[in-house]
Amino acid sequence: MTPPSPGVHKALDLIDRVPLEHPASALLRAYILEAVQAQTAADYVQSRLATDGHAGLLVADWIYVIDSGWLSPLNFSQRTSLTQPHALAVISGTQPRAPSSDEINAITKRDGGICCVTGKQGSLWDPVIVAPILPVPAAWLKGEPCIKELLVAFFGPQYFDWWRWFIGRPEIYSPYQTHWLVRRSVHKEFERGIVKLIRLTSSMIEFRVEHVLIDDQQPVDVNGAIPLLGDHSRQGIEKADARLIGSHARFSRSIQLVNLARTIAPGLFFERKSITDVPQQQFPVRMRSGSLGLEYTFMRPMMLLWRFFPPTIRIAAYGLLQKLGNHFYGKDGDAQVQRLPFGLYLKCNSNLDTLRNEYNALKVLEQKANIPAPRVFDVISQHTGEDDFSYLLMSRVPGTTLATCRDALSDQDYANLSAQLKDCVSQLRDIPKPIDNGMAICNTLGEACRDPRI
Repeated sequence: MTPPSPGVHKALDLIDRVPLEHPASALLRAYILEAVQAQTAADYVQSRLATDGHAGLLVADWIYVIDSGWLSPLNFSQRTSLTQPHALAVISGTQPRAPSSDEINAITKRDGGICCVTGKQGSLWDPVIVAPILPVPAAWLKGEPCIKELLVAFFGPQYFDWWRWFIGRPEIYSPYQTHWLVRRSVHKEFERGIVKLIRLTSSMIEFRVEHVLIDDQQPVDVNGAIPLLGDHSRQGIEKADARLIGSHARFSRSIQLVNLARTIAPGLFFERKSITDVPQQQFPVRMRSGSLGLEYTFMRPMMLLWRFFPPTIRIAAYGLLQKLGNHFYGKDGDAQVQRLPFGLYLKCNSNLDTLRNEYNALKVLEQKANIPAPRVFDVISQHTGEDDFSYLLMSRVPGTTLATCRDALSDQDYANLSAQLKDCVSQLRDIPKPIDNGMAICNTLGEACRDPRI
């Protein structure tokens, strides 16, 4: 992906400075960064912000584009509660002309009888189906002029002219161009924007599978990352239109963000209401208990018995568990850390002192603080001359990394997170030194601190 130009960076900085309720800023950033010409979209955003005086109208217009094009319609009770007709009268996209039985058979042959996204065959519980790539966003042409201006800046005049033609004459567009063969579960994930296909440069049939994960969603399992959306039947059957697939890729992140906004920021759907005026419900801040639940309750006595086994048996078992974990979970990027079955993690290090201190530090946290942290079960080393190594066995803390779910958190979630982190740091500061050894700083064993990060 080409790095943003200085003009695009300027628009993104402007968006970041506007006080917006999440995920409004993320929606505007997606509008700019996913546009065909990011600079044109950035110029349009800056112009609208200067004209409107605030970002509420622009955000609502972009939500209208996504909502009326790709998302499921609101139910009746939701529709009647939305009073602004321009950006809130949700009209779901209509389906393109359905293929006949002969066309369904031809599309199945064209796509090789396998899912176009994953390359997998269908199964009894997850069959392959001939499904539309995208609905027809008829509401785009029914909106106010600013909606068309928004789309022209996003697609460019030529690309949007094609969309205008497609929306105006969907009945004459061939089902071969608008439908493909996909697994039923993948079709649902594609509609939600979790998976997208990026067309490779200078090709109309080669794509790259990418995932757009803003929460702890699981990626779609694929057989190879480069689908070929050509005619596998070698009979000259018309191919799926790459413009539909490419448009979906540009909207994927926004689709997820609009769905997220329904839950955490429904005020964004109100056009004339200033986003900063939307009241936010306050929730009490609660720190997750340090207990790890029933799994830890049953695991702890088993591990106490396990430590009575001879070191050679435990080390051999850890070596086997390390291989088993690598088979099931792969590597997380750190060669010294391996996820294991049964909610465990195994750390391997040639420096026993490092693991001894980490073992003791986690024990101190368990005894003197109420902070969610792994529980340690065993630390052991083997001395074989040149290849000394040690193992540290610990539990896995339930949850999702902040890097994975940060876009799915509301403003109140971030406020809660800030309060929880402050409480964690306060508890850490209250832990007394292990021994009075005269040193201002020491590790939990009363020894020198050894870490490449300090």
